[in-house]
Amino acid sequence: MPPRKTRNKHLELFYKAVVLAGFIYVTHANIPSSFNIGGGGWWMCLDYVGEGTLYGGQPYCAQTPIIYYIGYILRYVVGERLLLPVTYVLVVSANIAGYLMIEQILKGHRLHHPVISPLLYLLMVYRFISNFVSTFSTFFLIAGYYTLLSAKDNRALKSSLLFALSVYTKYTAILPIALILSYRALTRSFRIVLGRKLQAELLDTGPLKDLTATAAAIALLLASFTLFYPNFVQYTLTGHGGQVEYDLSKLRSLYDEGVKVQTLAFLALIASVGYAMGMEYYDRETFIYPFTQLSLLIYSIIFLLSMGDTRIGSHYMMPAYPLLAVTYLVVWERDRRLFTFLFTATLVFPSMFGSPLLEHSRAGFDEARREAIEMIEYGFHYIPAQDGMVLTEGPEGWETVFERFNTPIEPSQVYVVNPDSKEFTVHEDTTWAPLVRDSLNLTVSYSDRDGELKPMEKLLAEEIMADKYSLIIEGPPSWSTMLRVIDAAGHHIDQNYCLIFNPSYMYEGRGRTNTQIYFRNRTKCRMMAEDMGRYYRERYDDICSLGGNAAYIVKRVLRWNNIRIAESCPVTEDFRYRERLRHNVRASDLLIFLIILPPTHMLLTAADENKKKK
Repeated sequence: MPPRKTRNKHLELFYKAVVLAGFIYVTHANIPSSFNIGGGGWWMCLDYVGEGTLYGGQPYCAQTPIIYYIGYILRYVVGERLLLPVTYVLVVSANIAGYLMIEQILKGHRLHHPVISPLLYLLMVYRFISNFVSTFSTFFLIAGYYTLLSAKDNRALKSSLLFALSVYTKYTAILPIALILSYRALTRSFRIVLGRKLQAELLDTGPLKDLTATAAAIALLLASFTLFYPNFVQYTLTGHGGQVEYDLSKLRSLYDEGVKVQTLAFLALIASVGYAMGMEYYDRETFIYPFTQLSLLIYSIIFLLSMGDTRIGSHYMMPAYPLLAVTYLVVWERDRRLFTFLFTATLVFPSMFGSPLLEHSRAGFDEARREAIEMIEYGFHYIPAQDGMVLTEGPEGWETVFERFNTPIEPSQVYVVNPDSKEFTVHEDTTWAPLVRDSLNLTVSYSDRDGELKPMEKLLAEEIMADKYSLIIEGPPSWSTMLRVIDAAGHHIDQNYCLIFNPSYMYEGRGRTNTQIYFRNRTKCRMMAEDMGRYYRERYDDICSLGGNAAYIVKRVLRWNNIRIAESCPVTEDFRYRERLRHNVRASDLLIFLIILPPTHMLLTAADENKKKK
């Protein structure tokens, strides 16, 4: 039998392998096929970088330049064909490197645990590790802090560059960075001397230089980006800032829609860490980690004011999560019971981070929501059989929408335009783009926003005018390419197609709420309108019971088809299957929490005993 030291080494390697497998699996399962991020097309933004027209009047590319520079350089080095696979490898590698650096930081503070450390890290970030932008921002932040602790030469220069890259990859990283550096400067560079008058004595200029260097690097990059891209701030900051409405009346939704899992979990987190700070669990070296809780608190207040819930389980806050894991490990070392409560309440169930248990516990909610939306959109069922091809737009596999509504359309008849492809123009961000349009007074029209049609878009327009398609569908989930193509073939469509509007509730009453259906055979419009009118009159009371906005949208869209519903809907509440309600706390949640609390404590204690035996 191998000696205990060897067995323990193998055990630690096993846990690292589990974390590695988790990173690879989750990233592979969730990573987008095109990295189509940030209020516009990924491929388009890389083209704009090469052309020198990034942030130059197109209502696209809402992220800071760093993420587009990474893509542009990779495309130049490996080519378009390998860009996405190589980027995928980089995302996985950045997550692994971030975890390994956090592990070294923990070991430096003697807080590392071979079981608890990797489990904490994986559970905290697993929902977000496939987010391209937040992952790179988090990696730069961790690398900057690791450099701050370990570098022997040019520490301030190296760490400040990494911190600046983190900020200009995702702006939300600035909060933990500012708190980390400010705390280090205040506690290590100065000493308050109490005498006849209060004085501050300068002790160590190093942390002060680190803070100054980082502030200078951030300011220098801001000046450089603004010089190269005069509209840089409007695109990356003003457009997003306008989405945050500081309206205290929105706090009412906390009561109107029930208590949120995230809200309770966040309060438990703040209260528990606050208690640990009050009991002096942290010394000067480790106090920096609970200090980053302030960044989570600020993020949550912003989301609370703008959306009515804390939204702490969000990739926006990902840069703070790895340091949060260090905060938890301090509690683990000092108070096993408090740690068990904190771990169970915030990570296992119910979870503000969206743990796998939460996903499974709300499966019934998802099914009810799907059935309700399909009832609202069921007009699709009455699309008649087609003798020609069908043209529509959506993600890969979108032809299944016809099967979902039991429509007599064969998958072999359907050509789906994939908006994630570099061959087409993606749709504008429905929230961000209008704000940028107003801020910069962009005059480019929606359908002409990317200039001339791309070759594939021209081909589709020519095929429509050659009567290849007997049915054309334009609407959610995507519609930008179809809108451009239909505009290009507009005269032919006006002369040869009829139009039916179908209610769409993909965005649950927010954003676009109709799909436009064009038939080359005009009798098909009359057939579908008659069937739709009969269905929606029969089901109107059921739709009304879902919410007043659902009933209103159905009546409005049907009116465009000259279909009238005389009944009124007395329900004033909105559609009740909104995504936020998925996180309302149920009595069963609290019951499950109480049931799993004792075994969780036993398992964690067993892991601790395993550590002590080493």
